[in-house]
Amino acid sequence: MEYATFLLKEHKMAKITLAKLLKRISIAMHPYRKSPNAPIYEDIAEMCGTTPDRVYRIAHGSHIHNYEDSATLTELKRRGIVRD
Repeated sequence: MEYATFLLKEHKMAKITLAKLLKRISIAMHPYRKSPNAPIYEDIAEMCGTTPDRVYRIAHGSHIHNYEDSATLTELKRRGIVRD
């Protein structure tokens, strides 16, 4: 927490909250960014109205909870990322 507070104090943008800064840091650390399929995950996320991280998790076996997840899985299957 001290490191995040330091980043907040040193950050050049005015009036940024600690929560927003932590969110930006966590976005940069998502495991999907290391995947060779990252651009595909981002494209599917935009198409299906979800996040690239959620697409990555579904592709790697996460449970389907709603319609967006179902549409995401269908698109992953259509593109050959996930098998039936």
